[in-house]
Amino acid sequence: WSPAISLKEYWNDSDYTAIATSVCNGIQLSDGTFLIPIIVLKNGNFRSGILTKKPGKDWGFSVYTNIDGDNECSIYLDNDERIILDCRTIEKIHRKYRYDMANNSLELMPYNVSVPIDLKAEITEIQTDSVKYYLTTYVDTSRGVRENLTLYGSFDAINWVKLYTIKEGEGVAYGNVAFFNGKIVVAYEDLASQKIKIQDISSMSDKIANILEGKKNVSDN
Repeated sequence: WSPAISLKEYWNDSDYTAIATSVCNGIQLSDGTFLIPIIVLKNGNFRSGILTKKPGKDWGFSVYTNIDGDNECSIYLDNDERIILDCRTIEKIHRKYRYDMANNSLELMPYNVSVPIDLKAEITEIQTDSVKYYLTTYVDTSRGVRENLTLYGSFDAINWVKLYTIKEGEGVAYGNVAFFNGKIVVAYEDLASQKIKIQDISSMSDKIANILEGKKNVSDN
């Protein structure tokens, strides 16, 4: 690990009044570039952005989103290898932006997902020998409590299909899908037991792909 590095001098050159890393992980591109999702405060309003580090270059900040209320966010590459910034909002929807690194610009993209607002926007790419798709988890907060942790899948990270409920009832919070060495696991907070629980769903990979294939280009309602 490297020594701690302060980015304050770069922050001072920006017009942010506050900054924090988002709850989701960053990604590294094939050329070695790091992209880390961040939340910034601008004129008293939350916006989302990206912390960047190109090989041999200094750390820097992207432009921030142009709509007040974007906050917790996630970064991933879609099927067209575009850099996508997926943002939770105060309007209880998700907004998606395409990041053009060459021009340091964010373009608002269509996002066809009809699910209750989650506490974060973690999206994980699953790559098997025959297919690539995306998984994410949502908790339902429509009744003012966190309940029914549910797994959703997509081939294009735009149209999402409800797969199944991982944990029914109240008392579940942040969920995260991880993929490593062919294994797919979901880790989530169980508030009742005050423990982190893990469910291995690797055996469902082919079934998930078949479900998504049958509902390709059809959003879940």
